[in-house]
Amino acid sequence: MFHRATLITLLLTATSLLPRASAEVGDEGTTVALTVAVYADAGNPERALMGALLALLESEVSMQPKLAVVERRQIGLALQELALSEDLGRNAATRLQLGKIVSADLILTLELKKPEQEDETPRVLIRIVESLTGIVRGVSVAPVAEARLDEAASQIARYLALIEAATEKPSITVAVAPFESQGRFDRLRPLELGLRDMIATRLLRWSDTLADQAGGFQVLRRSGMQELLRELDMIQSGLVDRTRLPANLPTRAAAFLVRGEIDENNEGGEFRVVVSGELVHAATNKSVRDFKIEAKPEELEFALAHQVDLLARPTRTLGNLG
Repeated sequence: MFHRATLITLLLTATSLLPRASAEVGDEGTTVALTVAVYADAGNPERALMGALLALLESEVSMQPKLAVVERRQIGLALQELALSEDLGRNAATRLQLGKIVSADLILTLELKKPEQEDETPRVLIRIVESLTGIVRGVSVAPVAEARLDEAASQIARYLALIEAATEKPSITVAVAPFESQGRFDRLRPLELGLRDMIATRLLRWSDTLADQAGGFQVLRRSGMQELLRELDMIQSGLVDRTRLPANLPTRAAAFLVRGEIDENNEGGEFRVVVSGELVHAATNKSVRDFKIEAKPEELEFALAHQVDLLARPTRTLGNLG
């Protein structure tokens, strides 16, 4: 539980950092109040990190169709009113008054988690709550490394849009890991992250296309299955009231990882890249679908896109996972 002074001070500071080009609450669509919190002994670097993330997130959410960000001055006034409540630090329900005061439909809170000893990657617990009812609509986790803060903001905004339009069906999570190079030389090393980003970008296009259909899914970039499972466990631990679990909570049963290897083939004196990949079910660690392609460097992106399309089409693997 956060100290009252820590929560209020951080929220007031973070909202003052937001750009002035916020959507008006009167705009059509669902209105969202964006707030942040940190662990009790967090220092100035952590607070600055969350302030920067919040500013980026407001911009990303403002670009999402049907979503409007509550103007920061309204949140600031609401927080000043809530700061007078002695119950704020103890009662989560009291914090929901924020949404009612600023007329927000949803409250998205980013809670910076204290890094673990074995994994120092900073992560935020994302909670999306209906302001009038207190119902938890979604919970997720995202890494917030300073070097990839824009990527984290984009991921969180997409998750918010997915939850806002979600049915009661659990949302599918697809994480893409770097492909491991098996070549004898280092020339394939740049492709490890390059292939991950190519696959993730292609999946994101499909995710946007399927956003309003039953086949929608969330796309993440992660280091491997272990990181994905750790975050799914964090999501579960972030829900204190086990009787009010959101119906679309990300779970191992609805989570999948794309992983693979890269090698080369020089037979006949022609250099070709060999990519082997698989879609793995997080709950069972079993392969749902695998693929292997061999292509010239200039043909690799097209060949890989074809394989990703086979995964993402509604009539194919991802469309049938839920």
